[in-house]
This record gives sequence, structure tokens and C-alpha cells, in this order.
Amino acid sequence: MSKKQNQIEEDTYKTKSLHEAAYLYTEKCPFIKLEISHLNSEEYLFVFQNKKKCSKLYKTFWQNESSVAPRLYSENIREFRHKIYDAQKKKR
Repeated sequence: MSKKQNQIEEDTYKTKSLHEAAYLYTEKCPFIKLEISHLNSEEYLFVFQNKKKCSKLYKTFWQNESSVAPRLYSENIREFRHKIYDAQKKKR
């Protein structure tokens, strides 16, 4: 892995929570990709850019201190569900 690729990897944030991923996306965190978990091949990880921003938003999400547009959040949940579904179809 090149130095640049390593820096990019270090600045990523991963979560397996669909709802957290939709929240991060709603808060404008750049979504990079969906990847299969190394621990469980049936689980997917949502990968985002900007680890510092995502980590800060993680706290606000899980402490129930956030306020986002409910409709946009709901649409993003649906979009990420579709990403999982598409990834599962490709795996077969």
C-alpha cells in the first residue's frame, strides 16, 4: 500500500450501523464505499471519509443530541438499505 493510500485509509471511519451511516451521510460526511466485514462475511461496513468529523458526529448520534431533517434521514436509510441489497446480489 502506498503512503497516500495509507493516509486515506487512516482518515476513514467505519460503522456497521445502518442508522448511524444514514445519519453521517445526512450530516454531509462523504461516503466512500460499502465493504464486507473481515469478522463476519454476512456483515457490511459503511466507510466514510474524515474520521475526525465522523467520530464527533458518532457521539452526538448515540447521545441523542442531533437534529437532522427527518425526511432526508429516512431517505438515506432507504438508500443505504439498497446499497446492502445490491452488494448481496453481487455476492451470489
